[in-house]
Amino acid sequence: MSVEIKAVVVTRDANMIDIFSERFRTLGVETESADDLTSAANNWLRSKIEAIVLDFDGLSDQLPIFAELRKNPSNRNAILIGVATGLPTKQLAFKNGAQFVLPRPFAQDEVDRALRGAHRLMVQGRREYFRLAVSLDVSVHRKSNPIVECKTINLSRKGMAINTPESFMIGETLSLSFLAPTSQVSLTAQGTVVWDDKHGKAGLRFECIDEHVEQHLYSWLDDQCLLWHKVS
Repeated sequence: MSVEIKAVVVTRDANMIDIFSERFRTLGVETESADDLTSAANNWLRSKIEAIVLDFDGLSDQLPIFAELRKNPSNRNAILIGVATGLPTKQLAFKNGAQFVLPRPFAQDEVDRALRGAHRLMVQGRREYFRLAVSLDVSVHRKSNPIVECKTINLSRKGMAINTPESFMIGETLSLSFLAPTSQVSLTAQGTVVWDDKHGKAGLRFECIDEHVEQHLYSWLDDQCLLWHKVS
């Protein structure tokens, strides 16, 4: 069974729920609904939500709750689609971070265009933050010590977590080399230590990846991301 991208529609307007749920369904987006932000909070805090459709026309009094929900790390980057009619309400939606704003009455072509744009951003976000559990040999070059041979715990576009026989200093700059997962091409990158548990695990953030490495790594991770969502 595929893992669908998730969205939540927050409104007391049943017609709005039907319209957005149907259009999202055609894009393969699993949609939930709630009649206020308090009701939405439980689902929002329990699982990752990639998009929120918020009725600013009817729920603008609940924006303080929305601001608190936005602090949840797993959902703070969710795409926000505001429904707002009239200039003051539209400005309020944009002020609260809406990437797309749609007025009433709903025009099908406008809704379709906005949701397609939001869907592209959601897919891009999934790929950007996708972290794959994989074990690869990594040679870590320190400035003052011999090479440390490690293995990845997981790998993403942003960096990697590793099993390591040595501890590192937070902020330490390292040179990394490892083989491309689908070939024998050697990839190199610069990384910074962002965490170390002092028990054999550390997290590294990529700081500099050349175009050659980026092409191989990003292409492979994108393929794995799509495959993972199909089979999970």
